[in-house]
Amino acid sequence: MIFQNKAFSREFLELTLSEIQGAREFTGFLKSDRGEIQDILFFLKSRPYAAGRIEGRRPQSHIIREFFEELPKGGREPALLSLHEIDPVLFKGMLVYLQREPSIEASTKLLNVDDITGDIKGRSSGALVILKKEDRMNFFFFFKGKAVKCHYAEAAREKAISSPVAEQLVLYAYPNDMVPVDALVYLDIATSQAADAEDSGEGELIELPFKT
Repeated sequence: MIFQNKAFSREFLELTLSEIQGAREFTGFLKSDRGEIQDILFFLKSRPYAAGRIEGRRPQSHIIREFFEELPKGGREPALLSLHEIDPVLFKGMLVYLQREPSIEASTKLLNVDDITGDIKGRSSGALVILKKEDRMNFFFFFKGKAVKCHYAEAAREKAISSPVAEQLVLYAYPNDMVPVDALVYLDIATSQAADAEDSGEGELIELPFKT
């Protein structure tokens, strides 16, 4: 996390975008929080790449221009901005969540996770399993059928556990505390940049939310 819950202003936005462009290799996202609505703008190597929204529990992808169109104007409720730098694997996983529909979505009480991972092992392409517990989302990535990396919502948990990723997936899916866990399984993880990504340079981005 680079910063969190900074009040939106044009000046602060301009400074943030300028610093991202200056970093050259920044991969991460800028998030705008307005109550239950989170608008997200993704950067790949400091270039705007994609955008999306999470409203309640509903994810959706949209073009980059829409991220800026939703920033506060006039009397609208204030937005709080947060900036996060992430690795390319989590970057891919977040795009999958916003852009793809899960192949399977159900409580882990109704699923056999071993069967699911067995099906994934038979595939040559990548896959993603998201385990949702309360308001936390945990990402488990597969490459060529093998579980290779996980990202936990709780950073302390990620640092403390050293067992193989496949074992961690099963342990998290069936917790001892009996708190319900929902599984979202993505067998198709193809993602793409926003349609207007090539047209969204720094100058254009700064002007988007302020054009009449």
